[in-house]
Amino acid sequence: MAGGCGSVDIDNFRIIVATDGTEASEKAVRFAVELARSLDYDLHAVSVVCNQLKRQKAEETLDYIKKMHPRTHVAVKEGKPAEEIVSYAKEINANLIVVGSGDKSRLERLFIGSVSEKVVRHAKTSVLVARSSALPKRVLVTTDGSECSNRALRWVQKLKERIPFEVTVLHVMDTSDPAPSQLYLEELQRRRDCALGAAREIFGDSAEYVSMKGHPVFVIVAISADYDLVVLGSHGRSGIDYLLLGSVAERVVRFSRTSTLVLRNKKLNTE
Repeated sequence: MAGGCGSVDIDNFRIIVATDGTEASEKAVRFAVELARSLDYDLHAVSVVCNQLKRQKAEETLDYIKKMHPRTHVAVKEGKPAEEIVSYAKEINANLIVVGSGDKSRLERLFIGSVSEKVVRHAKTSVLVARSSALPKRVLVTTDGSECSNRALRWVQKLKERIPFEVTVLHVMDTSDPAPSQLYLEELQRRRDCALGAAREIFGDSAEYVSMKGHPVFVIVAISADYDLVVLGSHGRSGIDYLLLGSVAERVVRFSRTSTLVLRNKKLNTE
């Protein structure tokens, strides 16, 4: 993904929730409805069908969502779910896509992936993979000290003013190198101090600060079990870099059992 990490706002917010009538998407719908209600926003709901025979069921599901939140705009698309969801988000200039986690087994997710992972991979806007229908009470925000991470921290702080929750800021010192040099370890410590220092400037004493060593994906997934939501600021990758290195955000989405919000550089409104 090109470009910087954008600014932090919270007005004119456009939320999309994708539904296919499954239990997983029902959690995403309820989460999105509660978020829209709490922030006094409209909601956009989209259902993607593989053929016209599925349209009636999709329309019934969307009507149900409108009853839950009357300020809901609905759309039925035909095609491949991830592609259509991403396309619809671009069409309406959405700020946030909310999707369910899907029902594939761990083995299937490892080799095939899920709709939610594909949306995370291809969307140019932020994506929240909801594994619970309730708004979060405990939020884990990761930071590596980059502007994308700091922007995620600022966005969470803005959201916290509207929806109260506890915040823990996590910095992971990547010690996956089996034989790191002393100079490298000193650089890791410098980055840690800078990252947590920037976080303290944003949250002050209203957050807990944690630093751990290990592989970022493994550490985040392990710690996320104690939280309701994990927030990651994504740099985004493309081309050969993505194929070789993958995305920390996508792998956290794949393996964590906690709802995960991947913040991208598209403007998120919060004021």
